[in-house]
Amino acid sequence: MKAKDILRKLKLQHTLKNSLSQNIARYPNILLFLLLISVGTFYFLIWDTAPIEVTDSGAYMRIAQDLQDLKLDKVQGRVPGYALLLWLTNSHEEPTRLLFFIQLSLHLVSVFLLTYLLNRFAVSRKIIGLFLFLALIPPSMILTAYVLTETLTQFLIVLAVVFLLLGIDEGKIPIIIISSIALALAALVRPTNQLIFVAILGILLVFLCRAQKSRKILVRAAFITFLLPTLILGAYAWHNYRTLDSFGLTYLLGFNLSTRTARVVEELPDEYAEIRETLIRVRDSERVSYRSSGPRRPWHNRSHNGLLYIWLTFPELRRITNIESGPELSRYMSRLNLLLIRKAPIQYMKEVLMALPFYWLPLTTDLSNFNSKIIQFFWITLHFVVIMLFFFFVPIVFGYRVFLFTLPAKIKSGVRLKITNKDTIFFLSFFIAIATIIYTMLVSVAADVGNPRHRAPTELLIFFVVALGIHFWINLRKSLSEG
Repeated sequence: MKAKDILRKLKLQHTLKNSLSQNIARYPNILLFLLLISVGTFYFLIWDTAPIEVTDSGAYMRIAQDLQDLKLDKVQGRVPGYALLLWLTNSHEEPTRLLFFIQLSLHLVSVFLLTYLLNRFAVSRKIIGLFLFLALIPPSMILTAYVLTETLTQFLIVLAVVFLLLGIDEGKIPIIIISSIALALAALVRPTNQLIFVAILGILLVFLCRAQKSRKILVRAAFITFLLPTLILGAYAWHNYRTLDSFGLTYLLGFNLSTRTARVVEELPDEYAEIRETLIRVRDSERVSYRSSGPRRPWHNRSHNGLLYIWLTFPELRRITNIESGPELSRYMSRLNLLLIRKAPIQYMKEVLMALPFYWLPLTTDLSNFNSKIIQFFWITLHFVVIMLFFFFVPIVFGYRVFLFTLPAKIKSGVRLKITNKDTIFFLSFFIAIATIIYTMLVSVAADVGNPRHRAPTELLIFFVVALGIHFWINLRKSLSEG
């Protein structure tokens, strides 16, 4: 090849590169939209068996059937938020492709919202590219292909977080109102989220106490974040009490707590002797059996620990206690489980701590692995790298001000100025995301087995925190070197 041809080729490559960079800088939202459409089309075509029913799907489909007249006629253990989506997509009898399309769309909109926020913080294109890669790979998309609540929950949480931050940054109350309504709706999809607004409110109050600017909008945001979810969820709980004689969003807590006390059932007093013997017998039987009837969860627990035994005891519990009502039986089991926790608090703490590693395990299925162990190994390795980055950056950002305190005054002021051009909203974003992630984790391991699926609604926020952490780390090092 002649020298002229080589130069012409290099010039063409340079021109194309510059043109691409300019178009990305000029039309970032349009290009992002086209990328998300392409990714969504890819998954819609390749996962042609979606949406897939699993063990929990049936409960939501039964509620959707009960909702045909737009009211609940029976006491349900689940909240109606996801069932309403099933009803709207005509998936109450058989899951439809429309349900899968909507769940895919909800995930992609969530990715768009968080990417938009990263752009506002002037995060580099490479970091945003990393976020998009993590958010759009099969393990992150997989639950859109199942008849489960996680995708809708994730969308509502992301919508709430992003709109709250945008409302505070721009001083727009209507956007904050939408955020608060989304928080309430998230609880009506998964009741574990019913106090998530309290965790976010706590972060807002901390920033309010320390803020020198924007105090007025922070006060309004804190008030709306507390008021609307309280009114909406309180109204739903009162409606349940008036119509179904069950105050609250769901009555399942009493049964879920049995997963935390399964190993200490022997501690029940003799006045509960018959119940104690029944619980012990079913638990021990469950430890050595493997239930395979019905659709299995693709992440089915094969540990044979018997923690989920309580769901097999209902007929005998009803016979012994002479309680037919689900809510009343759950209240009865709540009293027994709280008694067991008081008798063996250390064992309860051990159960919670043992659930933590399980909670952070990868969430992959044959669908996301494309039936390949090599691909599965890659996803698992990538997952643990991301989780390590998450736990690396969280203490760094938390300890940032402590670190600044040890620096000379001249360097300290320079570092503080050069971290980001939106200092308050940047840190508020980080801490609200962390509060949401930690709240979800604590509820999942304190009242249930801490299934990795419970982490899924906060997975995009974990990637978001990693992206903010990398951006923070790069700017911190740059500021220190210049200072």
